[in-house]
Amino acid sequence: MFLAVLLLVAAVGDEPIETLLKGLRSDDSKIRSNASDAILARWSDWTDADLLKLEQTAADPDPEVGGRAREARARIRIRRTAGKNLIGRVERIDDAFLSGDDAAKLGVMKEARGSWKAGLLTREDLAGLEQLAGRAQWDDPTALDRFLKEPDSKQTFALPPDGAARARDRSKDVELLGVQGKKRSGQVAEYLTDGAPEVRKTALQVIGGIQAREQAPKVAALLHDQHDGVRGEAVALLSQWDAKEYAADFAKLLEDPVGPVRWKAMMTLAAWGHRDSGANVAKLLKDGFAPSRAEAAAALGSFGARQFAPAIASLLADPHAIVRRSAAYALGRFGAVEYAPQLKKLLEDRDAEVRWTAAQSLGQIGPGLHADDVVGLLRDPDPEVREEAAWVLGFAASKEAVHRIAGLLDARDADVRHGAVAALGLLRARECRAAVTSMMSDPQEWVRAEAVLALGRLGGGDDAARIAALLRDPDRRVRVCAALALGELGAGDPDGVLAGLERNEDRMLGLSATLSLARLGKGTPAKLRAALREIATDSLAFAYLGTAASDAASYVQSREAWDLLNRPLKLQAPVETWKDLSSALFEVGLTLEVQTDCTIGRLDKSRSMTGRRVLAWLMGRTWTPAVVLDGRKIRLMDRRDSLAHWQQQLEGK
Repeated sequence: MFLAVLLLVAAVGDEPIETLLKGLRSDDSKIRSNASDAILARWSDWTDADLLKLEQTAADPDPEVGGRAREARARIRIRRTAGKNLIGRVERIDDAFLSGDDAAKLGVMKEARGSWKAGLLTREDLAGLEQLAGRAQWDDPTALDRFLKEPDSKQTFALPPDGAARARDRSKDVELLGVQGKKRSGQVAEYLTDGAPEVRKTALQVIGGIQAREQAPKVAALLHDQHDGVRGEAVALLSQWDAKEYAADFAKLLEDPVGPVRWKAMMTLAAWGHRDSGANVAKLLKDGFAPSRAEAAAALGSFGARQFAPAIASLLADPHAIVRRSAAYALGRFGAVEYAPQLKKLLEDRDAEVRWTAAQSLGQIGPGLHADDVVGLLRDPDPEVREEAAWVLGFAASKEAVHRIAGLLDARDADVRHGAVAALGLLRARECRAAVTSMMSDPQEWVRAEAVLALGRLGGGDDAARIAALLRDPDRRVRVCAALALGELGAGDPDGVLAGLERNEDRMLGLSATLSLARLGKGTPAKLRAALREIATDSLAFAYLGTAASDAASYVQSREAWDLLNRPLKLQAPVETWKDLSSALFEVGLTLEVQTDCTIGRLDKSRSMTGRRVLAWLMGRTWTPAVVLDGRKIRLMDRRDSLAHWQQQLEGK
């Protein structure tokens, strides 16, 4: 065997691997065969760069070319692990560890054991074989254990005779490779074919940790792994990498026998907007695994697959809250007015998340006809429900509902008063101006803070002094909100109080004053830029003022777009997708660019709102991106990225 290899190497000469790979793609079958043999024959000559080219060829669309390259790479990997001496002394190692059965692998190990006893192999030679045997897939997991317990094997091999212990050792080896970083990604990837599922999982986790995205094809191969934990880990990693090129493989997993795997695959397809899988997703509305039913409803909702609304509506009575919530979400996304009565019943659901999702969906399905039923949720015992109710009412309440909301300003519960004044502020209900103003003397500081923000939205020029008075409030949050409210009110800086606060030792208050002065046209680009930098580098300031800072920069730098957004946006159709929103904004001379991961809600075409309120409603109450106005372009950006953008724009001004 060794002589035959030498003769073949001599025959093929010193051609670089590029020449042989070119031969692999030849139309002549003999040239293809010779190139394939030559690549394998010179296995010990190839550098890592050469082998990378071979791996890239394995992805060739021609099945024969790709197949030959994959097989050659697999055989070379086996040979490099085994080493030259072992390959020269023991036959059939490639075949045994590439596609051989347990008997073939044990046959190689017995032959190596004999050569060791004869003094023909060293301990170093056996180490490579031990590595191959430890990583191999065995039909009978106990076959290697039994072999290693034989007396002759105990004297020959250093492998533990316990499969679990061997797997733990290999997992540690993978983790140690991961510590060395991305440069070891190729070696880590070799463990993706390990015989132990826990080792394959560890390899996937390490590859994810070092962000070795180039190993995606090998990770994708594990979507068909026998072990559900490995399949689930592969799904999670490819999803994290946004590897949409494997969407078809994910769609097949919708029929996986294991519920959590189906669920993970479906979550990813929904996030990718893979509408082609809608029919298969719909089958899972009857899945026995509750999270799968829930995710199926949510996915169909995000796809806008209205044809499945009746089946989804039946899930509103599902015994699992997570399913009821997803069904309510989907029907809201469809604008399914016919299911409003069932959604209204969910406003009294025992689960808080179901209640606030139902409130949100009622706000999405029509022109305020159903949002009035949400008013009662301002008294809900759960704070998340109260806040969602206030948000929905702030965009969808009818005139009758406004009066009911205003009536709650006298409630004994401070949380109810807070929700009511928040809703009135969002509504810009000027008829409630006096009532909102009275709340600025509420005994609870969080109510006063919300009231001063509300007055900043709905008040007039003569309210500036009232708002400025709260700059002396004993509560810090109220003072900061008052400073921001003066900027939004746009009625000036009474007695120069904001200017006097810019250098205040309370930096939250000082930064709020700087942002408002910028909006009032009384700041400078240099001061605004310094404030943006300080906010971006202070965690607390960023959490509270990040959005206000980006808005102030947009107002100062792109006033034309700001004014355009403050005009009513005429909708010709419901807004349900980014394309819909882009079309509506284009009508008023604005373009849209989405530069961060974010979701879009739904707005019925009968709703009349300014462009700014349309954006606020569609972006939702939580996890919202920054709305950056740049010329006539609207960019939806990560909040931190938006501050970096504006600092760059203000450089040198």
